[in-house]
Amino acid sequence: MEIVKPIIIVGTGRSGTTIFHRILAQYPHVTWFTKILEFFPDKPRLNRYLHYIMDVPLLGRLVKTKIKPGEVYPFWDYYYRGFSGTIRDLSPEDVTIKVKKDIRHAFQKLLSKKRHRLLIKITGWPRIGFLKEIFPDAKFINVIRDGRAVAYSLMNVP
Repeated sequence: MEIVKPIIIVGTGRSGTTIFHRILAQYPHVTWFTKILEFFPDKPRLNRYLHYIMDVPLLGRLVKTKIKPGEVYPFWDYYYRGFSGTIRDLSPEDVTIKVKKDIRHAFQKLLSKKRHRLLIKITGWPRIGFLKEIFPDAKFINVIRDGRAVAYSLMNVP
């Protein structure tokens, strides 16, 4: 299945991207990263199978309480070493033909006939240029929060 117009949520930490991501993940036609990809980044089909289970009426209710959408940086790092630990903006120049092919191929395995829209959340260092090179038709949502509220939020977490 071809990736068409993936939705990519970006923002800084503590800006509200998580709640926004979780709200959009409720939409029945989107697929998103589950924690299983942290343990099996080379098996994206497992993520798709979890979504199949979530779509079964009774079983899905139980599974949905345990599985939440996430950023799953180990999955990204598997396909682009250093993605999560970058100390600079990632740009289009960082994308090789192989990286683009590998990431698109892995992400295609996440999609199904019902869940045909990809939803991604990335916080931290900017990676929009990198992601735009891989997904030229992506729709980016940049979540911005007043810096004072972000600072206050940071002061109230361990």
